[in-house]
Amino acid sequence: VETLAAGLVLTARPAFTLGDVIEVDRRVGSVVDIGSHTSAIEMIDGTRLYMPNTNLLRQTVVVYSAHEARRSTFDLVLAPHTDLDRATAVITSALARVPIIVNDPAPVVLASEIESNAVRLTVCIWFPSGMVSHEPAIDAAIRATYTALEGAGLELHVFDVSIVDPPTSKAPDNDG
Repeated sequence: VETLAAGLVLTARPAFTLGDVIEVDRRVGSVVDIGSHTSAIEMIDGTRLYMPNTNLLRQTVVVYSAHEARRSTFDLVLAPHTDLDRATAVITSALARVPIIVNDPAPVVLASEIESNAVRLTVCIWFPSGMVSHEPAIDAAIRATYTALEGAGLELHVFDVSIVDPPTSKAPDNDG
C-alpha cells in the first residue's frame, strides 16, 4: 500500500518526469518509467535500476535536466609568461565551434590560481542537460582547447617530474 501511495504521489506531483536525468543514491541516469510501485532509471553504464517509489520519495533526488543546460569545468595551467587575454580569446573562440557545447550561456575562462611560475585557468562550459554524463562535453572541450592553443603557439605548463631512485641498502655479507 505504501509503494502504491508513493507511486500516486510521484505521478500527481512529479519532482521529475520521463526522460529527466536524475541522481539518486549516488547513481545518475535517465528516468524511463514511473510505475505505480517502482520507477525505472537507465544508468550511464547501460544498466537499468528499478527503485521502489517509496525510496524515491524518501531520498534526495537531484534533477539535472531541470534546465536546458548544465555547467561543467576543467582546469589547465599555462606556460610562464603566456598572454592571458590572448589565451582566453583563443580558448573561447575554439569552444564556440564545438557542437556539443551550449553557447548561451557562453563558455567562460577564469584565472583561478597563481602557481609557481604559472597561472591556472578554470574553463566553464555548458552542455545540454539531457546528456546523462558530462564526459563527452569535457572531452570535446579539452581537445578543442588543446588544439587551438597549440595552433596559436601558446603552450601549457609542463611540470618538472623527477624520479628519485630509492636508496639501496647493501645486503649483509654472509661470508663471515
